[in-house]
Amino acid sequence: MKRDLKSFDWVMLLLVCVVCVFGVVLIRSTVIGHPLEPIRRLHILQALWFGTGLILLFLASFINYHFICKFYIVFYVVNYMLLIMVVGLNMAAPDMFRWLMIIGDRGIQPSEFTKIFMIICLSKFITVIEEKGKSINNIWILLFVMANIGLSFYLIMAQPSLSASIVVVVVSLCILFAAKLSYKYIVPTLAILVPAVVLFFQDILRRPDFIFVDRILRNEYQINRIYTWLNPDVTDALYFQTMRSIQTISSGELTGQGLFAGPFTNNIHVPFAYNDFIFSALGEQFGFIGSVALLAVMLVIVAKCILIAYRSVDLLGCLLSVGVASMFAFQVFVNVGVATGYLVNTGMPFPFISYGGSSLWVSMIGVGIVINVSMSKQRSLFEGKEERGERKDINSGAFRVK
Repeated sequence: MKRDLKSFDWVMLLLVCVVCVFGVVLIRSTVIGHPLEPIRRLHILQALWFGTGLILLFLASFINYHFICKFYIVFYVVNYMLLIMVVGLNMAAPDMFRWLMIIGDRGIQPSEFTKIFMIICLSKFITVIEEKGKSINNIWILLFVMANIGLSFYLIMAQPSLSASIVVVVVSLCILFAAKLSYKYIVPTLAILVPAVVLFFQDILRRPDFIFVDRILRNEYQINRIYTWLNPDVTDALYFQTMRSIQTISSGELTGQGLFAGPFTNNIHVPFAYNDFIFSALGEQFGFIGSVALLAVMLVIVAKCILIAYRSVDLLGCLLSVGVASMFAFQVFVNVGVATGYLVNTGMPFPFISYGGSSLWVSMIGVGIVINVSMSKQRSLFEGKEERGERKDINSGAFRVK
């Protein structure tokens, strides 16, 4: 496929770099007064992850995404090997859950990489079956796909990492929807899922006399977190982090208290503010205006991903871009929802901002893939379907390039 290197999306790169640099500064503001020396240096590590992440971004941008996706089976195998290794090590050393140590106390979090692996593998698999004249709406193919999504979900939950497992499922469903999954599957699924979710939360409120919740969530702390979210109690230790986060955000008011007027300065300490609760530091220091500004930049990044997906000349590029867009959008939604108390407390990093090498690398790779897609020949927004050389497959409902 013809690729236009002159069309490299410098605007996307600039936006991402600005957000990442801002993240390093924001992390510095949350650890500047921390009593532990290693914590006070986290911003230096984040800057290192950003620098190496830029290398990954450029590699993902300039190595043709069709070539990358040829190795989707390899990615598939590596993904499950890493997840199984984490589960196995977790059984042997419970304190090391979710991580594979590489050098000393530094390692990777395989559940984060599962997000990008799933985007690549699922997008390529759907493209392959479409090229063979089959459809994602074939019940057996769909069951195979759902079984693989379910296996990833199970292995990540077993670590345990509820937030990462949910991201994998949501991203996968968004890719399936973009691949023209038939409503004959979507509607019945929603008809079952919505009542099931309602019953799930009602069963949580029955604590400790559960009917089925304890069979789904084997870790008691997960059940307790949901119960605390449904019944907030300021005296409950599980609500402490959320309560402090809300207090910190509200203290920023309209314009914020200023950079480095962080939690240790104002004596409103939010545990792990440099990680999953980084939005509380943003609200405190930059206020409502600063928070809206950052969310607006993230909205532009997600919108550009969706636009590139729409303009992609092939199904593979479209699905890859949709997967990355949904990953960013969902993580921002959950992170902000948790920090403000509207969603149950779960460890969801804010893309490009929260501390963490694995999360930042995955986000940078995702951006690189989207830029890669944008450098291929793109459709004009004003072209009609016939002018784009598309035809609609009667059986699958998916658009293909002639």
